Amino acid sequence: MNLSYYETIEITEEFPMTFHEDQLLPGYLDIGPHWHEHIELLYFKKGKGRVFIDSEPYEVEPGDLVVIPSSAIHSFDTKDGLYYDCLIVDWRYFREKGFDATENGLPSKMVNEDVGQVFDLLRREMANRADQYQNAAQGLVLYLLSLIYRHYGQGTVVAGGRSRSGKFNTIKEVMRYLKAHIADEVRIEDVAAHFGFSKYYFCRLFREVTGVTAVSYLNRARCVEARRLLRTTDAPIARIAERCGFENAAYFAKTYQRMMGCRPRDDRKKTLS
Repeated sequence: MNLSYYETIEITEEFPMTFHEDQLLPGYLDIGPHWHEHIELLYFKKGKGRVFIDSEPYEVEPGDLVVIPSSAIHSFDTKDGLYYDCLIVDWRYFREKGFDATENGLPSKMVNEDVGQVFDLLRREMANRADQYQNAAQGLVLYLLSLIYRHYGQGTVVAGGRSRSGKFNTIKEVMRYLKAHIADEVRIEDVAAHFGFSKYYFCRLFREVTGVTAVSYLNRARCVEARRLLRTTDAPIARIAERCGFENAAYFAKTYQRMMGCRPRDDRKKTLS
């Protein structure tokens, strides 16, 4: 059951990367704060918004490249909508090719018109999947990484300056705990007590790290899992609501509409059509 906190990425040793185009609609935080072990490169094509990397906000607009290091908690928000390319590369590939894969060796944000051209070519290769497209894509990614490190060394990017501390690891443990109890009745004071915190301190820490409240995060995680079930099973909506920890179908429908931008039955219709 893959929820929003730890994202499972399908990457192989033969092709150590994945690429897709994505969008974030105004007012909706699709999968919420999450992390994975790979390095994520986001190239923004349209709209404005913010990317949060370990609670540090970065304003983004068309032409910006944002680099998210391995295991960093990240999320997005936007008022206008965001359209972007997402390239995820195995961190071991960086090391294998002689690039520093640590967060200190990577920029957080940069602007360079050559980067946009590389993403245009990469998008075309991944869409067409012509003969030898994987070799072509890996060649483009190597060129992209060379551009990033070349310009990073020349000081033409935002370095970021993040300092990872124990609070991020604590919140990751909280996210794992919530995953294990997604179908259960969860009280925030009980979660706080489980980790040895007062409710007040726990709520403040969670929001500081993730940018959202613990209740909002849990509801969004439940909605993401519900969307997966709506799209991959024929289980009744009321049963899906129950499996995802909602006390009744009416509250589920209301929460789903607010979090995902459509009603549960509309999401199922989209899948069936």
